[in-house]
Amino acid sequence: MNPHEFDNPYVGLRPFESHESLLFYGRRQQIPELLQKLYDTRFLAVVGSSGSGKSSLIRAGLIPHLKAGFLVADRDKWRIVVMKPGNRPLYHLAEAINLTVFNTPDPKEHKRFYEHIQTAGIRAVIERLFLFFHETDANILILVDQFEEIFRFAHTNSQDEAADFVSIILSLSQTKDLPVYTVMTMRSDFIGDCDTFHLLPEAMNQSQYLVPKMTREQRRQAIEGPAAVRGKSIPEPLVQKLLNDSSSNPDQLPVLQHALMRTWDMWQSKNDSPLPDINHYESIGGVSAALSQHADEIYFSLNKQDQLIAEMLFKALTTQDDEGRGIRRNTLLQDLCEITGASFEKVVSILDQFRTPSCSFLVPASGVDLKPDSEIDISHESLMRVWQRLDDWVLQEAESAKRYLRLAETAELYKKEEADFLTDPELKIAETWQEENKPNKFWALRYHPGFDLSMQFLNDSIESRKAEMILARKNARNKNIFRFVIIAMIVLLGLSIFTAVQYQKVSKAREVAERALKNEAKARKIAEEALINVEKERQEANRQRNIALEQKNIAETQRNKVKKQLDEILQLKDTLNPLAAKQGRLYVKTIPDDATITIDTIKQSYSDGIKLDAGTYTIRITHKDYVQKKLKVNIKAGKEKQVSAVKLKPLPGKISISVIPYDAVVFLNAVKKGKGKLLLKDLKPGSYNVKLEKEGYEPVEKEIILGPNQTSTISERLIKYARLTILPKPADASIKIMNIRPVYTPGMYLLPGDYDIVISKKEFVSFKEKIKLDEGVDKKMPVELKPIQKDPEKYLTNKFGMKFVFIKPGEFVMGSPKNEPGRGSDEVQHTVKLTRGFYMQTTEVTQGQWEAIMGSNPSEFKGCGKDCPVENVSWNDAKDYIKKLSAKDGGTYRLPTEAEWEYAARAGTKTALYTGDINIIGDNNSPSLDPIAWYGGNSCVNYKGGADCSGWPSKQYKCSSCGTNPVAQKIPNSWGLHDMIGNVWEWCEDSYTKTLVNDVDPLINNDSGLRVIRGGSWSNDAGNCRSADRSRGGPGDRSNVLGLRLVFSRGQ
Repeated sequence: MNPHEFDNPYVGLRPFESHESLLFYGRRQQIPELLQKLYDTRFLAVVGSSGSGKSSLIRAGLIPHLKAGFLVADRDKWRIVVMKPGNRPLYHLAEAINLTVFNTPDPKEHKRFYEHIQTAGIRAVIERLFLFFHETDANILILVDQFEEIFRFAHTNSQDEAADFVSIILSLSQTKDLPVYTVMTMRSDFIGDCDTFHLLPEAMNQSQYLVPKMTREQRRQAIEGPAAVRGKSIPEPLVQKLLNDSSSNPDQLPVLQHALMRTWDMWQSKNDSPLPDINHYESIGGVSAALSQHADEIYFSLNKQDQLIAEMLFKALTTQDDEGRGIRRNTLLQDLCEITGASFEKVVSILDQFRTPSCSFLVPASGVDLKPDSEIDISHESLMRVWQRLDDWVLQEAESAKRYLRLAETAELYKKEEADFLTDPELKIAETWQEENKPNKFWALRYHPGFDLSMQFLNDSIESRKAEMILARKNARNKNIFRFVIIAMIVLLGLSIFTAVQYQKVSKAREVAERALKNEAKARKIAEEALINVEKERQEANRQRNIALEQKNIAETQRNKVKKQLDEILQLKDTLNPLAAKQGRLYVKTIPDDATITIDTIKQSYSDGIKLDAGTYTIRITHKDYVQKKLKVNIKAGKEKQVSAVKLKPLPGKISISVIPYDAVVFLNAVKKGKGKLLLKDLKPGSYNVKLEKEGYEPVEKEIILGPNQTSTISERLIKYARLTILPKPADASIKIMNIRPVYTPGMYLLPGDYDIVISKKEFVSFKEKIKLDEGVDKKMPVELKPIQKDPEKYLTNKFGMKFVFIKPGEFVMGSPKNEPGRGSDEVQHTVKLTRGFYMQTTEVTQGQWEAIMGSNPSEFKGCGKDCPVENVSWNDAKDYIKKLSAKDGGTYRLPTEAEWEYAARAGTKTALYTGDINIIGDNNSPSLDPIAWYGGNSCVNYKGGADCSGWPSKQYKCSSCGTNPVAQKIPNSWGLHDMIGNVWEWCEDSYTKTLVNDVDPLINNDSGLRVIRGGSWSNDAGNCRSADRSRGGPGDRSNVLGLRLVFSRGQ
């Protein structure tokens, strides 16, 4: 044994093993209960919350007691088969049996046995085990640990293989010839999933053991007992501290064990006291933090690249089910290498860091050599909850898987031309997911096989968006060309106006200006033609732009020529406003043109053409939205000084942004600037694109034209997307949202509002509903479609040749009118409604059909033959017959209710007979009965054993021997039922009561001691052979006039 394991009596996070039973404390008083349950049923389901110690209770508690002979006194030899379902439950079963029972490590043998199980099921396992029991008197215990894995396997892999596995496990314990016992451990939060499998709930109810929470005293034993085995003790202050700290922790046992293991290691490493104490305990973080702190220490001891691989490994080993429960996911080592993209040696080196004897976070435990086909698993679910980093990884992995599934499902819809490319925000979310997670094919195959299709679809969606952006930029460029032409026209027009003003001073200048204007007009016309051509044909844009530039150059040449002429003119003596001998003029043009111009040292305000004495002046050009500019100008006597196009530098602007939620990201011209409330300063005047976005919210985009020294304010509240997940039954139903263009995908983001949902599937009633999605809601909408009710088959025949016809539900008037011949006082008319259809036997039960089930024939008229109705049966006899027939045939049979009987007999009619009114000439003479019924007037027979009827009055046909006749010889009613009137009375389910009232699906059960019979018989006069006639008998009465007719349903 490893020295560390020997010294440290606490196992940490992993479960106790059988050889550690001496260290297993706190649960020993529960073992006798487990032994008793296992002895009673040979099947034991140990159920408890995660962290309750189920596996340890079986491995270190129950199994050592089995080997000690506590269950079967004369058979204390045991082979213990331990397995987990994992992702190949039948293979793992075959492998575990081969390894443990037959000592066969050959993978080829495992595969052969597995394939045999696939084809032969339980028979393959029994045949294999018989070989073992033929040579030994040992027992076999099959322990299925972490049984809840089978539910995940059924959901994500194969429902059929999961069902086969469960069936085999249950059947093994019920095979009396094999001394095989089965035990399973399962988390209690999966109890509700047991109804997934046939007979599993029944087995659980019979043999379930719910692991109780440990008491404070039991936890004390778990703390002190192992140390005592090593000859040490735990000081009382530390015991109390451990008890208090672990009392409310749902993972109390594994977390407590890990804290004890770490405390013991810390005490041994420091070697500073005779016993472990509180200082050692607190230095490892206590119960609450020991595990998480320890795991982080190992994680941060890795380099950055190995940390990334470790994260991928733990994400691959854990997952969440549909209800958000964290579950383990044992994975082959070779698959982990594929998922992480790392070498076998690298992955093993990282796994080894987390499975040392001092931590045991992963299994197989330290000391077991890892091979490519080794299955890696976390040692306990509590690691997912207590190690905060892993808890975050589990959530990230679950969210990543959901996003991949949405992408894969949408890609499949696109392939079937039922969806478009992704667009924002869904495309942005998917793109971010791909960049952050960098999924590979081996990772993706665990969730959905369509990885290549999904990635191609995502890339195509991105390219589609790029194409749309390029088209948008082309459109924008065309708009810019348009703006340029307009600006060129404005510039030319401005020059012409300036020239015209100057030309007004002298006629000669005016003439020159007029010529310039003509040239400018010509240029403007050409530019306008270019603009028209740009709009008509984008292909001509560049050529027309060159034309416009050429005309601009012509206009510029004209302007320079005019300026030269004006310079000459301005040098002339101004005859209208002559300058003094030592004066000159000053003209200043600014951009912007509304800037303020001041001249230092003079009080006179500036105006164009201001007269100044010759000399040097400082002029200041100011504007509230621009940076001030200072110039020196030299004025010469008799000269005009022009200072043209003085361009001021604009002051920067600001954009003040306030957005809710406060962590929304702000982008300025596609550059991230921060989150929430921002003041963007020192912005040059111009056009800006501001985008506000947060995942799960509708982004807001604004175009801002920012002027010099301007503060533009944006205050926005982002609308949080609603999230819609429709959970249809059946799961493959088609889901459409009629009032939006995007195709529905599970978990899709939608703006708040009303949506028209249509869910449909062939052979089901479509679901249509308008739903309202409020902002931010994560709506999960279960919808179960109802199957379209198909008309049942009209006729059914069971394996014994009994034929039944389907009777549809309906409403009728039961009883007879007061003037109906033969009417009794208990036939008061009332309305009855039958809400359920039923199958009724087309004939009375025959002697042959009775004898096939019961083995004997009670009839008095056996001479009539096997096709004649059975008679001389009581109501109790009929119930016994029904019970045995149901067991042999597999269907469910019963007697009709009285209401069902009359409803079926009438077949929609309201008259005394289903053929019309009854005419009674004498007691036993009714011609209207003759075509449809055997009654006292026509039941003549010539077989031996008939009843003497020679003295019956007024018979329709004269004869001396009467009795039953073969069934189905008379005309049936319109629903296909023979002999509803006459031949034999037919027992009904109901107790007899004289007064009947309006009712729905009536079935009378009272203490009258009498049961209803209907229809009349071969010996009755005509008045008793009507649809409404009622009679009764005791449940034990037998007579040669009493028989039965059955109602059948397909199953329970």
